[in-house]
Amino acid sequence: MGRGPISFVSQVGAAVGRKFSYCLVDFFRKPSLNSVLVAGDPPLTMRVPLQSTPLLTNPFRRSLYYVNVQEVRVNGVALFIPSDLWKLDEMGNGGTVVDTGTTFSVFVEPAYQRILSAMSTSSPLPKVEPVEGFDLCFNSTGLKSLTDLPNLSIVFQKNVVFAPPATNIFVDMPGSLKCLAMRGANRVFGFSVLGNLIQQNFLMQFDLQNSMLSFTSVDCSDAFR
Repeated sequence: MGRGPISFVSQVGAAVGRKFSYCLVDFFRKPSLNSVLVAGDPPLTMRVPLQSTPLLTNPFRRSLYYVNVQEVRVNGVALFIPSDLWKLDEMGNGGTVVDTGTTFSVFVEPAYQRILSAMSTSSPLPKVEPVEGFDLCFNSTGLKSLTDLPNLSIVFQKNVVFAPPATNIFVDMPGSLKCLAMRGANRVFGFSVLGNLIQQNFLMQFDLQNSMLSFTSVDCSDAFR
């Protein structure tokens, strides 16, 4: 479903208006359910109010879907992250990709360290030694509400706000731990990635004809069935 010439959506583009949508269900939900994928215009049941932001093209990685990040907020407070950390450079490095093939979201350094620091100090829950593969974990014993976990929102071009719930940002680990499902990447050749976990329970519509990404928060488990 990429933007490259051999992808499904490119080869059948004329028949589907160069559009497709998906809605990823909660991976940890029991019983597990299939996610929704629609080629072309969505059915009437999936036509809901959406926010839209332009898709960017990287000539060096034409199959990927890039969006322009303007700002990242933790608990509603904008972080001081230089705007050039989000930009594509003239060699095609950097930028932010929306991707379903990556699970945990990735942010380039030092933007990731700013996010990690803000998340670490924005919760009343006690921090614990991180388990392998995670940089930040909280002891959630006695957690009464997910609002005790820090929230993160991303502002895209056109001041469109992507605000995933805590269940898209933290994963449960043994020992009543909730760990941040994000990682850092080398800025020199790396780029930021919004993975499939952070996209769960969002309807994501890709319009290649007009180079637009539209989305809204929904319950993908039953909203369109």
